[in-house]
Amino acid sequence: MKTSRIFPITILVLIFGATLFPAQSANSDNKSSYAALAISEKNRSYGFSFNQSSRRKAEAIALVKCRQNATDCTIKLWTTECLAFAKATGGGWGYAWSPRRSKAQAAAMNQCSKNSNNCKIEVSVCNRNSN
Repeated sequence: MKTSRIFPITILVLIFGATLFPAQSANSDNKSSYAALAISEKNRSYGFSFNQSSRRKAEAIALVKCRQNATDCTIKLWTTECLAFAKATGGGWGYAWSPRRSKAQAAAMNQCSKNSNNCKIEVSVCNRNSN
C-alpha cells in the first residue's frame, strides 16, 4: 500500500518540479541573432546590421543602409556570429566572419591587403552571445 501512495506523489513532484524549474540552457534567450553586410561594387558604399531576429531582416536593413548611397548593393555576407569589413583608400576591400571579433577583423584586413594598401576596419560587430 505504501507504494501506491508514493507513486502519485512522485508523479506530482515531477510535473510541478518541471513547471517550477524548467531546463536552463547556456544561451539565455536561446535565439540566434543575425548580422549582414551589403556592398556596392561601383562606389564601395556599404550597409550593415546586427542583432536582428532573422536573416531576412538583417539583410533588408543592410541593403537599405547601403542603398542610401548606391543602387547596385548586394549582400556579401550574413552570419549569426561576428563580422568585419575593411576598406582601403585605393579601392580595395575585404570582409569576413568568425565567432570572435578579433579573428573576423584579421581575416577582413588580410583579404583587403591582398589587393590594396592602407586598409582600415570600417565595421566590426558581433551578434548577441558572440565576442
